[in-house]
Amino acid sequence: MKILVFAPNSEIWVHAFPEALAVEALQQEGHEIVYVSCGTAFSEFCVPMDMHRLTPDSTSEEKSAVCRSCSANAAILRGQFRFPGYSLAERLGEDERSTADTLLGGITRDNFLDFSLDGIPLGRYSVYEFVLRHKLQELRLDDRLWKECRIGLRNCIYTHLALRRILSEERPDRLVVYNALYSVNHIAGAIARSKGVAVYFVHAGGNIAHRLQKLMIGRGQNVRYYEDAIERWPAFRGRPCPPMLMAEITDHFLELLSGRSGFVYSAPKVAGANDVRSLFGIPPGSRVVTAVMSSPDEMLAARTVDAKQLPANLLFATQIEWIKAVIAFVAARPGLFLIVRVHPREFPNRREGLKSQHALKLEEALQALPSNARVNWPDQNVSLYALAEETGVFLNVHSSAGKEMSVLGLPVVLYSDSLALYPSGINYVGLTQEQYFAQIEQALAAGWNAAHIREAYRWLAVEYGYGLLDISDSYVQRETMRPDLPQRVLNRAMRFFDPKHREKSDCRRRAGRLAAGRLVNSIIAGGKASVLDAADPARLGSATEAEETAALRVEMRRIISALYGAEAQSPSGSLHASLHRFAHDSSP
Repeated sequence: MKILVFAPNSEIWVHAFPEALAVEALQQEGHEIVYVSCGTAFSEFCVPMDMHRLTPDSTSEEKSAVCRSCSANAAILRGQFRFPGYSLAERLGEDERSTADTLLGGITRDNFLDFSLDGIPLGRYSVYEFVLRHKLQELRLDDRLWKECRIGLRNCIYTHLALRRILSEERPDRLVVYNALYSVNHIAGAIARSKGVAVYFVHAGGNIAHRLQKLMIGRGQNVRYYEDAIERWPAFRGRPCPPMLMAEITDHFLELLSGRSGFVYSAPKVAGANDVRSLFGIPPGSRVVTAVMSSPDEMLAARTVDAKQLPANLLFATQIEWIKAVIAFVAARPGLFLIVRVHPREFPNRREGLKSQHALKLEEALQALPSNARVNWPDQNVSLYALAEETGVFLNVHSSAGKEMSVLGLPVVLYSDSLALYPSGINYVGLTQEQYFAQIEQALAAGWNAAHIREAYRWLAVEYGYGLLDISDSYVQRETMRPDLPQRVLNRAMRFFDPKHREKSDCRRRAGRLAAGRLVNSIIAGGKASVLDAADPARLGSATEAEETAALRVEMRRIISALYGAEAQSPSGSLHASLHRFAHDSSP
């Protein structure tokens, strides 16, 4: 079998190296590999340049430095892994470049979303990371944004023209990319599928404590991978979570609480910090409902590139419409108090320096509130977990906060059964106004429940365990663990003498054969949809329900320690008290 690997982002080593490990496993099983890197095809602007915080207006020398480093990484991978191949730039001739110029000449900001080539909607597929980079809520572009959008569109046209030629010459059986939603990867996948070539993506796992030691492999694209796992959830819902896997899931939660990872937007939870009732003026005895908002640009990006569509008859067309309905509901119930938590990503943060279009609309929409409603703006630096201590019910759209609060045993209410990328059944769901607000009332009446913890861990066992491959025998780097001072000094010295010392060391340290290599082959060569099709979940252990309960109590004690430190008090009715009672209960 011939496998074409389209790897234009070699500069992002934490993507490129794990992908290479999977590809090497395929090569060791006897498959022919063709490894296609970028070269300088995307020299105007690209994903690695964005990672280095460059912009389309950065200098040519700054951009060239990224291209040189990216090409050096690609050369290391080709040399160390013995991957035959070439760069996209080498297959992008003058004819293709001239054709791209001609095509771009006929595209305007008014018609670019309708632009297609060979039946593939390049205009729409080209904007995925562009929408996320600028936190857009709509695709009406000013001169500055249109100039940048044209660069991404040119990259996609180059990809289409070059890959069309490469696929005709190589005639592969499979195409492999890292993250199938990146615009040029999406285009490559679309062309491959049009020629009957199955497309597979790889991606790091979602558990941020072990992100680089786990690998997601699936057919198609990332969102479909989660949807497939959700469809399989009924087969796993009754399966107790093994203690070893449960401990890894808790590791993820502890990283969320620490706030160290760049993938975490919430402020860290500090024991004793954030007196939520005082900060928001919540009267004694009022029951708190917290609505956690999401970034609408993520949904716009997914919808525009055909990764996910809004369900028909969605209860609320926009999040602002949803929040206004919830405000009206709470305003008529003086015993309740609403906190509207605006997603930190809407405003400048440590990962992105922009304020979103949606944030401006929120500032206008959330001005005149009833006395029993307040907004938690990101600049207040309030931890989500401080809010959890006072919240009786969380309301969610599609934020991962929904499953995080379930891990704490708190009830969560959704207004759609298909927007979130986790099973809606682990939360309360109301699909009509009457059902939705009845579900909020029911969740308030039911309150905290350890059953939510059990369900959340069982789902996360699928998402972070059964559905992933373990590559820890070949990749040990952990993004959230900072080396000690002597090691940092040594690393700096080694980089001075050889800027690619780390990359070469990773290659030398990898296992001779990846332990999960046969699974990689079973999935990709065997035409499976994902790891869930190819691997027995029992490989990660099994447990009885009693063993699961005992392990859950152990993990809750770890979470209690992280949430509350040495705090001795756990007032009756508080989240702390509920967690403590469950964690120290001796009943089976």
